[in-house]
Amino acid sequence: MKRKPTVCVIKSRKYPLEEKNIVDGGTLNAHVIVNELRRNGYNIEVFTRNEGQESTLVEQPGIRVFRVPFLCSASHDVLLRDYEEGKSFVENVISHDAFRPEKYACIHTHHWTSGVGIEQCIPAQTKLIHTPHLLASEKAHHNKLPFPAQVKGAEQALLDRADHVVALSNSEALAAHTTYSCAKGKITLAPNGVDAAFFELLSLDDSVSQSLPVLFIGRRCRQKGIDVLLDATERIIESGVPISLRLVGGPYGESEFDDFFEARVGKAPLADIIEQTGEVSYDRIPALLGGSSVYVQPSRYESQGVALLEAMAAGRIVVASDLPAIREYIRHGENGLLVDPENPQALADTLRGVLINLQQAVPLAHAARNTVKIYTWHRMLQAVLPLFDSS
Repeated sequence: MKRKPTVCVIKSRKYPLEEKNIVDGGTLNAHVIVNELRRNGYNIEVFTRNEGQESTLVEQPGIRVFRVPFLCSASHDVLLRDYEEGKSFVENVISHDAFRPEKYACIHTHHWTSGVGIEQCIPAQTKLIHTPHLLASEKAHHNKLPFPAQVKGAEQALLDRADHVVALSNSEALAAHTTYSCAKGKITLAPNGVDAAFFELLSLDDSVSQSLPVLFIGRRCRQKGIDVLLDATERIIESGVPISLRLVGGPYGESEFDDFFEARVGKAPLADIIEQTGEVSYDRIPALLGGSSVYVQPSRYESQGVALLEAMAAGRIVVASDLPAIREYIRHGENGLLVDPENPQALADTLRGVLINLQQAVPLAHAARNTVKIYTWHRMLQAVLPLFDSS
C-alpha cells in the first residue's frame, strides 16, 4: 500500500497505545480514528500529555506517540486551570523537535485544551480538524462556572481556524454554531460508536436481581453530577428501600469537590453502601455493566455520553439527566428514564421506583439495546475519515 501523508494528532489528555488502558470516551474516539488512519496507510504522530517532567517517545509501525510535559496549574477555577495547563502543553508541543507543522497534511486536535494557540503556527496549506468533545462554553453554562475571557478567546480562535469541526451530537453542533458563529458547512456530525462486546452481554430478564449495585461510570467531578447522586442515594436510604452503589472512575483534579466527595462517602449512611473501584481500564467496563441492572448518569452536561450508550448496548436499565444531547437517543419511558439535572429528589424518586419494580423496567433495557444498534464506530469513521483526504 502506498504510504499516505503524515497526520498529527494532538490530545491533551493521556493517550495509551493499548485500547484496554483507555479510561474516557474522548480518548476512545481518538484511538479508533488513529488506528483506522494507520490501517489506511497514513503515518501518524500523536502528541499527548506526560505527567512527568520529560518528553518520551513510544513507537509502533506507522505511529509515533510523543508524551510531552506541561506545567500544572494552581488555579481553583476549573476552566482557568484547564486553560493554563492546555497552554503549557501546547507550547511544549510547538517547541518539540519532532513537531514540524509544515510536514503535516492534517492536524487533528481533540478537546479545546489541545489547541490553545495552535492556530498561530499552522500554515495555510495544513488542514486543521477539531473535535471539541466538550465545548468550554457549554461546560461553563451548565455547571454555572465562571467563563474566563482567555478560555473563550482560545476556543474561538481554534474554531475560527479549523477547516472542519466534528460534533458528537446535534446539540453540540448547534452550540458551536450559535455561541462561536461556527459555519454550519464546516461542522460534521459524527457520534461515537459502541464496541460489539457490550451487545454480547446477556440481556436482563424477569428474574433480574434486586441485590445488584446501581452503577455509575465517569470522572469524579461536578459536571458528572455525583453530588446529586449522593444526595439522591441518601434519600433512598431514608425511605427504607435497599440500595447499593458502585462508583467507577477517578478524580479530575477539582480539589474542593474531591474534599466534599471524600467527606460524604466516608461516613454513614453512604459509607456502608458505596463501593469505589477508582479508575479502571476500558476492557473491564463490560464486566462491570454485566454486574449491574441499573446504570445512572446524573450529569449536568454531556456532549454525547458514550458511557450511557455502552450501558444501553449492554441491555441495562438507564436513568440519566434530561439533557439535549441525551434526548437524541433516550426517550423517556420508552428506552430509559430521564430526570431534571441537579434535582436529587427527582433522581431519588425515579431510582426508587425502578428498584421497587425492577421487573417492570426490564422492557426499557431491551428497547435501549435496540436503540443504540445504529451507533457503530464504522458509522463514525464513514463521517470522519473523508475529512483527512488531502486530494
